[in-house]
Amino acid sequence: AQRGTSKTGGFSSSVKYLLDRWATYRGAFEANMTVSQQAITDLEGSRYCIRVARSSGNTSTATINLVQQIEERTCIPIQGKQITASLYLRVGADYTDGDIEVNLFTTTGGDLSTAGNSSGTLSNNTVTVTPTTSWQKVVVTRTVPSDAESISLSVRYGSPSGTAGSNDYFEVAQAQIVVGNYSDGLPFMHRSYGEELALCQRYYIDLNTSNYYGLLPTSGDSYRHWVQVLPVTMRASPSVTGVGGNGVISNSAGTATTLNINSNLGDSTSSMYFTSFKLDAEL
Repeated sequence: AQRGTSKTGGFSSSVKYLLDRWATYRGAFEANMTVSQQAITDLEGSRYCIRVARSSGNTSTATINLVQQIEERTCIPIQGKQITASLYLRVGADYTDGDIEVNLFTTTGGDLSTAGNSSGTLSNNTVTVTPTTSWQKVVVTRTVPSDAESISLSVRYGSPSGTAGSNDYFEVAQAQIVVGNYSDGLPFMHRSYGEELALCQRYYIDLNTSNYYGLLPTSGDSYRHWVQVLPVTMRASPSVTGVGGNGVISNSAGTATTLNINSNLGDSTSSMYFTSFKLDAEL
């Protein structure tokens, strides 16, 4: 959970990537919801699930969406093949909609945005679920079109109503997409912590470095430089944000494998540092 284990509000301007690359947003970017990691003991093989909740007291009827996007490089090798998505789903006692949609999208227009926008042809298979407060397995199958370039799995709370109570939420666990047609879904296939972290770092890296001081390469230089090899190859050259300290990033010349930034301090004697760097190469 490089981005933290919970987020409340702040969803009013864009899609937000959070736990395990799940992205969340509400219709018209309504801000009032909370996304959090929840400890569970009643689903074999899982310690945690992701919870997406309407904020208590909220009266907005805007849809709530949870999306996992698969990039073009992964999609191309499975064009024309059957795939099966499966997940476990349940809702809180104050959930107000009758049904939840689980969608498996594909598009021909390159990488599909988390909000479902694409310049190409968009198609999807939808399973409509009447959820309960107990875990139930949901399975969606489809054939990936021969020209598809992106796949997206989404869970949609379509019609919230009334005033949200304190338990107006849905939860998702053990989500996966596999190649093949499995009408009952396959058992969840676990990965090691190291594998999962490396896969997440392809898209986002939190370099929490404590006090990371810039280098003074030559005497009299007014710039401070930071260079570091990244732990994985990222999807693309990332945008870089420096956090904490007294540094201001002047420019970044990094790649998908290397952090390479510098800051113009304006003198040749003072020190400059950041407490961490956030590298984002998301879709």
